[in-house]
Amino acid sequence: MRITASTPEEYLEQLPPERKEIMAALRRTILDHLPDGGIVEAMSYGMIGYVVPHSVYPAGYHCDPKLPLPFISIASQKNHIGLYHMGLYASPKMMEWFTTEFPRHSQRKLDMGKSCIRFKKAEHVPLQLIGELVGRMNSQQWIELYDWVLVWMTGLFFIWGFLTEMDGALIPFLKDLFELSNFQAALVQFAFFIAFFVVSFPAAGVLQKVGYRKGISLGLAVMAMGSFGFIAAGVYAEYGYFLIAIFALAAGVTLLQVAANPYMVALGGTGSGSNYLNTAQGFNALAKVLAPLFGAWAILEGMEDLDEAARLERLNEVYFWIGVLLSAAALLFWMVRLPEVIPTRAADRSDGNYRAHPHLLRGAVAIFLYVGVEVCVATFLILYLGDVRELSRADGAVYLSYYWGALMAGRLMIPLVLPKAPTHKVLLLFAIGASVCVAIAGFGTAAGAWALVAAGFFHSIMWGNIFALSLRDLGSLISKGSGLLVMAIVGGAILPPIQGLLADSVGRPRSYWMLLPAYLYLIWFAHSGHRIKPKAS
Repeated sequence: MRITASTPEEYLEQLPPERKEIMAALRRTILDHLPDGGIVEAMSYGMIGYVVPHSVYPAGYHCDPKLPLPFISIASQKNHIGLYHMGLYASPKMMEWFTTEFPRHSQRKLDMGKSCIRFKKAEHVPLQLIGELVGRMNSQQWIELYDWVLVWMTGLFFIWGFLTEMDGALIPFLKDLFELSNFQAALVQFAFFIAFFVVSFPAAGVLQKVGYRKGISLGLAVMAMGSFGFIAAGVYAEYGYFLIAIFALAAGVTLLQVAANPYMVALGGTGSGSNYLNTAQGFNALAKVLAPLFGAWAILEGMEDLDEAARLERLNEVYFWIGVLLSAAALLFWMVRLPEVIPTRAADRSDGNYRAHPHLLRGAVAIFLYVGVEVCVATFLILYLGDVRELSRADGAVYLSYYWGALMAGRLMIPLVLPKAPTHKVLLLFAIGASVCVAIAGFGTAAGAWALVAAGFFHSIMWGNIFALSLRDLGSLISKGSGLLVMAIVGGAILPPIQGLLADSVGRPRSYWMLLPAYLYLIWFAHSGHRIKPKAS
């Protein structure tokens, strides 16, 4: 049930008679039991909301700081009346109290989703219990709990961002250690990114059984196992074993992402959809900047002067301590009393299939190609700098840090500089800019190094803009559409080995020209491919 209203009174006026009375009573109950003046009534995501205003909590909502921090919302949906109480889902004690009290106030089975309580009929709404629920948490308690969860999850985003970008140092290290071809070296990215494609669906099934919080701990534990796998691979000194360890680590990262993103959506409010944590994503980007610098210092520095045994010993030591820290993080997340949210298995209410939304399918191709080109640029950047500027592997890693720094800068700057620019026009401009950078790099001049760094800036908004353009007007297919786009991350596994094959034939600089057709597709998608063209009936 979609209602357009600017005030709660307008919202109530537009309800059908059988819903108007109970919604008005629900609203009165909430207003009568709000414990302090730090929570105000407002329209929030098309619903009647009760939010912490910016005057009380200036940071705002993590998915969009321009919005006040949501706390409670009520809505008349198509098949139910929905009550969204974020404190209930964020406080284990409050959740335990509510689930214990509910049977005493209702003969109906409690129907709870990932972020709401659903009541099929007006007579099913236990107003007295809801009043008690509203009065159990004030604005300051909600802010403290919200900040507590946000700090922990920000650390989590930093961890997986850091471990993901350690591949930048691993590729030149393993290439030199085992005297690999470019194609063989690029299999590091294949082993890492194929995990997103292979593990995502099983991970969702695991989370269905254990919940998001325990799923986060499990993901960290699997990452630790992958890290310790580097030590076993070092004992055998076989490249294939390293690829297995990388896949295991990436499987943990996949489980972590599948758990952490919806976990924060469930705790963060009713309208976040596919938005990402601004703060946590900022730390994730910072981790990508720092990881190559750490890799340069801990793995690549002076490795040209070491024999094979010494190189393996250095790598083993680095990943041993990474494994120890990940194991400690897994134990900590298991023990700390963060809120628990159990995923619900939504019924399939799709209003069509993918073929009915061709712009979604074109968007999936765009995500595939975008992730592929982003990873390709990073994969061979250190090796490229050795070719065109004769830099050591450690010095080249500094430029890889610049690349991720440019990408982070773009993500932070563009929303401020171009806040109202049409999504497709920004994507078009940046796709053209990235293609020019890669074209310059293909000539193999010293300027190509900075051109590839600049490509990071132009890549910055592509993921979010392609996602936004692809998910428009999908209706109830939006969850499946989002899943399809996430699966397209497999482009990061496919394109780097192809570029590696080409680099073995024509050289690394000119192999970058292979990416130009992908950018041309992104340019076309931004210009016209994103347009929605409904099928004729």
